[in-house]
Amino acid sequence: MQYIEFVANVTASPLVTTYVPVSNCTFRITDTPVSVTGNSGAKITATRKVTHFSANAASGGPTIPAAILATNNGARLGFFNKNGHFSQLTDVSVGA
Repeated sequence: MQYIEFVANVTASPLVTTYVPVSNCTFRITDTPVSVTGNSGAKITATRKVTHFSANAASGGPTIPAAILATNNGARLGFFNKNGHFSQLTDVSVGA
């Protein structure tokens, strides 16, 4: 099963992380262009990030549209492997 790893404040210490099953939330994944400069010049690549996240409504149905990540909120999509470690499928995204 896949989960959204949600951090309510990425600047807090310690971080408080919540893992929400994808069946209990509404989210959007966006391709974000990234410029990488190396020996052969600049290259534009894409990375996938969770840019919107909302818990499901009280009725259990999706919250549409999902809310844009609030300032300092972080989220990423992933799953737990057989050793219990969270393996990310997207890069972490932090609301601005």
